[in-house]
Order: sequence, then C-alpha cells, then structure tokens
Amino acid sequence: MKPLAISLLLATLLFGMSLAGGCALDELITVDVPPNTREHFRENLDTTVPPEITLRDARILRAEGDRRLKQRLEQQAADHQASNDALDAEIADGGFIEGLIGSAVNAGIETTLPGLGAVPGGAILTTLLAGLGMWFAPRPGDGKRQAEQAKAAEDKGYDLGRAETLDALSKAGNT
Repeated sequence: MKPLAISLLLATLLFGMSLAGGCALDELITVDVPPNTREHFRENLDTTVPPEITLRDARILRAEGDRRLKQRLEQQAADHQASNDALDAEIADGGFIEGLIGSAVNAGIETTLPGLGAVPGGAILTTLLAGLGMWFAPRPGDGKRQAEQAKAAEDKGYDLGRAETLDALSKAGNT
C-alpha cells in the first residue's frame, strides 16, 4: 500500500506542477493600493486604479508613474532653461545699451570739458555730471505716459463740453 500511496502522491504532484507551470505568480498575488496612491494615479496618469490589483499590474503602474514623473521634470527643466536663456539674452542686450549710453555720455563730457578725467577727482566729477545729466534725460515710457495723460485730458474736456452743451440745450428746450 505504501508504494501505491507514494506513486499516487507523485502523480498528483506532477499533475499539479504541470498545471502550475503555465501560471505566473505575479498574476496570482494581489496587493492593496492605498487611497492616496489611487488618487495620484487618477490625477497624474489619468487612470482609475481599483483598491486591489495584481503584483504585475502594480509593478507596471509604478514604472509608468516613474517614467511620467521623469518626463514631466525634464520638460520643466527644459522650459526653465529656455526661460533663463531668453532672460540672459535680454540682460546682455540691456548691458550693451548701458555700455553705449555710458560711453556716449562720457565722450560728451570729455568733449565739452576736455581733460576733466586727468584732474584729481575728475573721474568722480565726471560721474556726478553724467548722473546729473541722466536725471534730466527722459526715462523710457515717458512719452507714452504723457500721450496717455494728454488723451485723458482731451477726453475729459470733450465729456465736459458735451455735458455742458446737452445741459444748455435741455434748458433752452424747457423755456
């Protein structure tokens, strides 16, 4: 009886192993997905995840989440770099214009007061005169502000004249 039981046990074991040979364990094992993780996947991966998924699906979701996060960070870094490059170009243009204006001011002062730079304290005096000259120079946007103020004053005068005319006409019509 013993050999029959052993052979029956071996046959059952071989049959069970042949059935299990086609199975993947990561499809049989399930894992719980925390609620905040499910919400994160819904917001960032645009997918709804059930509260319990297979181990294989959990690994796939984790890898996809990491890939999309890396992709988003790389895009943000590229956008930041492009923004910085554009700002650096504007700063360089502004520095170039500053250098040209400073050179022109210094050349104008040297032309009108030759040798002032050679006088002790002349460099300081030159800088002060240049600063004083820039005090009276129009700032960028002054012309536009003045034009807007003139337009506002013109509109106000028109509205006032129109109101007075309408008032006078209504008084004339009532008498």
